[in-house]
Amino acid sequence: MTKRKGKHFACQFLIIFEFFKKQIFTNVEIECLWKCVIEPIILQHQKSTVEHFIPASLSRFVTSLTKLPMFYPLLIKPFSKASKAETPLSLNLSFLNSKECTALYRNQIVNGIFTLLSLRDEPSAVPELAESKFAVRDEINMGTELILTQLPKIIQFLVANIPTDLSKAKNLPLIYLDILNRLSEFVEDSEVGEHFASTLLSYIENDRIKNEEKITAVLQTISSLVGFVKEPKSYLRRIPRLITSINYRASREALISIVSALSKHSKLSAEKSFIENLKILEDLEAWDKKKLNEPDQERRHQALADLDRLYSFANIKLDPINIVLFVRSHASTVSLVDDIALRSAASSAFSALISYTSKIYADNVPVKQDLLRKHFIPLIANGIRSNNEAIRNEFILAFDILITSFSDCDKQLLIPFKQLQHDDKDLDFFANVTHIQHHRRQRAFKRLVAAMEEKTITLPFDSLMKFILPMVHPYFLLTEPKYAQLVAESLNVLREIMKHASWTKYYRMLSTYIHQLTTVEQTKPYVRVIVAIVDAFHFDLQHCDFKPTEFQMAKNPKRDKRKLGSALRRKNFEEKKVVNEIEKVLGEESNDDEEEMDEKLKDEKEKAKKILEAVLQNVLPKLQDTIKPNHKLLGHKKSHVGKYFTEDEDLKRVPLALATVKLLQKLPEWVLNRHLHNVVVTLITLLLSRSSEVRQSARKTMQQVIQGLGVKHLSFFIKEMKQTLTRGFQVHVMIYTIHFMIQSMEAQLKTGDLDACMDVIVDVCKQEQFSDTTEEKELSTAVSEAKANKTGETYQFLGKFVSYASLMKVVNPMKEIFESKPNAATMKKLSGLLRSFVHGLRSNEGIPPEQLLTFTQKILDSNLSEMTKQLAASQPAIQAEEDRKKMGFRPESCYILPAAPKRLGAIVKTSIKAQASIFVEFGVNLLANLLKVHAFDPKKPEDAKKLDPFLPMIIGCLKTKYEKIIGVSLRCLHGLLKFPLPSVEANKNEIIERLFVILADYAGLGAAGHLGSIQELSQNLFKCFNQMIHIAQATILTPKRLQILLNYCETDILDSQKQATAFALIKSILGKRIKDDKITTMMDYLAELSITSTIPIVRTNCREIIIQYITNYRIVEEDAEKWLSFYLEQLEYEFEDGRLSTLEMINSIINAFTEEVNNKFALLVFIKLSARFVNDESKKCVKFVQLAIQKLLQTTTAKAHHELLSVAKDWLQSDNESTRVIGYKVTAELCRGLPALFASKIEQFLPLMTQQFGELSTTEFSENVVLALFETMTFLCQFVPTAFLKSFILTQKEHAILEKLNEFLQCVLSKPVQFAASGFLGQLLSTLKNEETIKFHNKLQKLFESSVGWSKLCYSLCFQLKGKSLSEATVEQLIKNLVFLSSQITDTEEYNSFCQRIANVCSAEVALYSTESLRRKGIFKLTAACALQNTVEELTKTLTQRMLPSLHREMLGKSSADREDLQNLASEVGEILKKQIGAKEYASILIECSKKANEKTAKRKEEAATLAVTDPRAAAQAKRRKHEKKAENRKRKLDQLKPYRIAKRKARTDIREKMDDAEANFFDDEQEVEE
Repeated sequence: MTKRKGKHFACQFLIIFEFFKKQIFTNVEIECLWKCVIEPIILQHQKSTVEHFIPASLSRFVTSLTKLPMFYPLLIKPFSKASKAETPLSLNLSFLNSKECTALYRNQIVNGIFTLLSLRDEPSAVPELAESKFAVRDEINMGTELILTQLPKIIQFLVANIPTDLSKAKNLPLIYLDILNRLSEFVEDSEVGEHFASTLLSYIENDRIKNEEKITAVLQTISSLVGFVKEPKSYLRRIPRLITSINYRASREALISIVSALSKHSKLSAEKSFIENLKILEDLEAWDKKKLNEPDQERRHQALADLDRLYSFANIKLDPINIVLFVRSHASTVSLVDDIALRSAASSAFSALISYTSKIYADNVPVKQDLLRKHFIPLIANGIRSNNEAIRNEFILAFDILITSFSDCDKQLLIPFKQLQHDDKDLDFFANVTHIQHHRRQRAFKRLVAAMEEKTITLPFDSLMKFILPMVHPYFLLTEPKYAQLVAESLNVLREIMKHASWTKYYRMLSTYIHQLTTVEQTKPYVRVIVAIVDAFHFDLQHCDFKPTEFQMAKNPKRDKRKLGSALRRKNFEEKKVVNEIEKVLGEESNDDEEEMDEKLKDEKEKAKKILEAVLQNVLPKLQDTIKPNHKLLGHKKSHVGKYFTEDEDLKRVPLALATVKLLQKLPEWVLNRHLHNVVVTLITLLLSRSSEVRQSARKTMQQVIQGLGVKHLSFFIKEMKQTLTRGFQVHVMIYTIHFMIQSMEAQLKTGDLDACMDVIVDVCKQEQFSDTTEEKELSTAVSEAKANKTGETYQFLGKFVSYASLMKVVNPMKEIFESKPNAATMKKLSGLLRSFVHGLRSNEGIPPEQLLTFTQKILDSNLSEMTKQLAASQPAIQAEEDRKKMGFRPESCYILPAAPKRLGAIVKTSIKAQASIFVEFGVNLLANLLKVHAFDPKKPEDAKKLDPFLPMIIGCLKTKYEKIIGVSLRCLHGLLKFPLPSVEANKNEIIERLFVILADYAGLGAAGHLGSIQELSQNLFKCFNQMIHIAQATILTPKRLQILLNYCETDILDSQKQATAFALIKSILGKRIKDDKITTMMDYLAELSITSTIPIVRTNCREIIIQYITNYRIVEEDAEKWLSFYLEQLEYEFEDGRLSTLEMINSIINAFTEEVNNKFALLVFIKLSARFVNDESKKCVKFVQLAIQKLLQTTTAKAHHELLSVAKDWLQSDNESTRVIGYKVTAELCRGLPALFASKIEQFLPLMTQQFGELSTTEFSENVVLALFETMTFLCQFVPTAFLKSFILTQKEHAILEKLNEFLQCVLSKPVQFAASGFLGQLLSTLKNEETIKFHNKLQKLFESSVGWSKLCYSLCFQLKGKSLSEATVEQLIKNLVFLSSQITDTEEYNSFCQRIANVCSAEVALYSTESLRRKGIFKLTAACALQNTVEELTKTLTQRMLPSLHREMLGKSSADREDLQNLASEVGEILKKQIGAKEYASILIECSKKANEKTAKRKEEAATLAVTDPRAAAQAKRRKHEKKAENRKRKLDQLKPYRIAKRKARTDIREKMDDAEANFFDDEQEVEE
């Protein structure tokens, strides 16, 4: 009862204190409470216990007081002597350490302790109490001061409850660590301090604490306690791993504070050098206090610079602990810091430290090996695994240095990698794999794969997995097209690595990617990786002596559980039996060598069995489960995704069938036979999908599968599809897929490979073309496969791969088809299929031409005789009808329209005749194709003998009334006429007469002649005429026949379909040199047509015929003048095409004439052509004029050349600008065509031009004159450099040409003039590198230096670069000029000025032309060229200092235009500069650039923030402009991706404008009405 009342009283007083927080209590009230309530309860409790602590109910009261700072004095108010002068706080903490304290009260008390340490002080509610005057230090609150009075008890509790066993630390309340953190600075017991420091550090080392803030608190606690440790170096050895594992800034600062605390340890005070190095570490890990997560650039760079000097001199031997701390810090900086300068400096320091360690500990191999294995190799391996390309490349280069420096320490690991190093950087693997150009990386991977295949390089598998695989891994999953080749080569490396893998590691890698495949959306790259791994399956299981058990051969495991259970039991029993037998055999005595051999063989066999069993039980089921996903497990997806779920899942699983088949091919035959059917059925089932993407993917996969399996499985695929796809749209899909499969196997198929499935393929084609499916194809629009008609192409493949024995298997079904459906549609389809079959037979390499010729003869004999019989049978009825009309039994019809023709003969006979015509056409087509592929040689008499029997057959075919047969027969006749056939001479007249009959029947049909068959017939007819004219005498063409042929040719010339044969016939007639007035008339007509025709091929053929006429008929001089004058007059023709044709004809005529004739007309032609330089605006025509003048110069003698030079000089002296322009242009052409002659006459031309050039004004000039003058002088300098320089140097002093040139380089009135001046300057500078002009180099250089100077020219060229509208060719020319000019500047100040100017060009482009990048690309290339050609290091440093800010900006990717190209180019140029001036100097300059860039950015942000306060309106306007610019850029990018947006926007704008105009007009009309 008393105990219960005490508890009740305690609870009530707690409520009172909480309710009256602001109430002031007197000392009497507190004493009353203490003596009447609290002490009796404590005394009553202590009578029943031995230990001195308060009951649990009162503990709750005391703990609750910790939440009320105004009542803190009550916690230390002592009780009476009966209670041994204990205070509530001390009794409560004693209760905390007792066994009776439950977890609930323990948590309450601990929370109370943390509250005491946390809450700030408040005025006391019991001011009269003596304890209210308790002394409190300034730095802490009263609660902490109270806790410190009981510190031993709290420490006792923490020691007992913070376990040293890491396995028990999982459930450790973090509040214990917070309390320890608050009290750590007050701990004075060294053993306790060391205990806690060691325990907490082990927590951090083993990642027992995940929260970053808690890690920071723990590290801060450790930093307060490490002063008590006995061996500070042992703790320093535990710090390095944490440097690379902790990334959070606050945590890293706390970690470095531990190092700082340890550096102040008394035991290290004597080691000053060691302590100084620890302080350098503090600088290496310094952070900017003004910025969030920004390193302190100055301190870090200074520390790196100090270390760099230390590493370089290697005169001080660092302690291994310092080395480990430094190397971890460097690696961490490279991995975590984004600043390019800091990362570059840290990377350099990391590499230098590797070399330093190798040198400084060369005599201490154990330390060296320890550093290598525990630190260098793990850090580099971890860095190479980074996903950041820049970080990865830095560690790869560090690994290259590690191989060079430490190869003597670890021969097993590092020596093999020396095979990848090479003195030539183009062949060094590490230099290429880190190169900025992707094709260099690709080449490195390719060479590595080739070396591994050829076994010229042997690397251990563990090394490959540790270092090489991480280098190629980032490229596996790239999907951009530009990385396609790089991805392919990286997968080849993976394939080679996995060929050396053990089964365990191989299986782990394969399982990993199979699992990832089921969790990602983009499955294609993962499938590529899986296929590469499967390709690397190198375990020889083909001949594995492994008998499949019933378990492995079970077809339905779920349905046959009993059978499988018994099979499993039987399998286990057999395995045990085998093991027992092996043990018995091992127990027997035998020869040792034989026993070892047997054991080895047995081990290999057992290993193969285990691998095969693992493949069957694990790998194949996983692949098949991925191909066939469990829809029950994915049912929730179905409910959300709906109909698209199946399509997505199908697309994911289709490609894996290929990997499965590739794996099956490397397994025993019974495994392939067992599992292949499932894969094929799965793929065929996917063809049932309504999704075209799924069907297309399934087809592509089937293509790859069948290509891998080979031809022997093709029939299996085709038959399976025929049996499965039988209904509706499936039939169309089947037909299309079968054709696709045959087409995909075209490269592997050979003659006779399709014979096994020939009947099935023919049946499928028959079903598509001649069944109800045909009508469905014509109406169906739902399936894309139904729209494609692939039967013709399929028959073409059948013809290509059918054997001679199976030819009739294709032909006979067609006869049956026609007999069952004798109609026009069937006839048309069969005819087309037979033509396709013939095209295939033409490419059939397995059937000799002789056999095909025999087959053709049989077809023609049988069917042509049948058709002849039908014609003979119907002839009497036709003759009787004609006789009846002649006898007058019935008067002739007087109607205008003729009577409808009647059908003669029986229907059956007509169909038979039609059938015969189809196969006659087939036979003739086959013969035509045999002749077309040149299966027979006209020079061989035996071939002519074989073909001779076919000529009468072809003549017979020409007498039929079927256009197609006649057309193909004419093609055959054209081919046969090329052979010396005996029957040609005998049938010559009959052939020519028959050709003219056909010409009369078909050549004049007008529009009807454009039909396909008629058109082909006409073309073949003219070809036959052409061939007959070639082989026969000229007398075969009588004047009448010639007249007829030329009339038809004149008509056909204008017909685009008949032009070729018409022109060929005219050329053949001219070849016979037949003289006739009609020919002369035709030539005049063709001459006019060669100018006026709008069709290029017509103009070309007309010109060729006229040239043939001129050369063959040997025209006289008067006719030559007539032809030349005619075409010279056409130079003024209105249209460009006509003028171009005229110039080509003039060129051809000049080439056809002799030198004597050309000399007579040279001046006339020269003057006429030269005038076109001014009068013709077409650049193409001017180019043709230049070619014609060059041809004239080549075909005339020296006498004419002197005359032309004289004319050109007269034109140069003319006062007329146009005439002078012609003179300049002609002079350039004369120099190009006659360089030797012109060099001797240059003193007559160049002084005249330089005088005119010196008189020009840069403020007022004719652009055409200046451009022509620059162009001419450029030509002279190019073609006759020696003579030009000799004269130029003499005239420069008189006319100041270089000064004037510099003025024109800066001419703002004309961009073309600027660029022309730059071109002339470039040509002039190139002579300084020409060996022919070496004797003038010094004089020309002095002229440049004395007249304008190199710096002024550089300024002029940079001035051009800053201008608008620059083309790529212009920038390239300017950069070439600047490269040469920079090599001539030797003065440091002038070179500094030059570097500043080119840097200003980059800045100007960024500011003024932000959407362009031509100038920066050019300047960066110029920088690289200057760096490579500089021999003075000081100049290269100056160049680097000026250009690196622009390069640094692009390295950071800050440009919006061509960001990636500029970034790559800037990085490449930076590497060149680094090599030229050294990594240290480059790093220091880069650091300065980084600092300035950061300062600039900070200043800009500060100005923006200041503006927002001082002028909010201006800040808002600037922000609005910024957002508008972003919107414009976003629109521009969208327009580039979707160009149709521009057209739509323009259309909308036009419509709005029209609407506005219409409204305006409407209102105007209203006003007029009102008026």
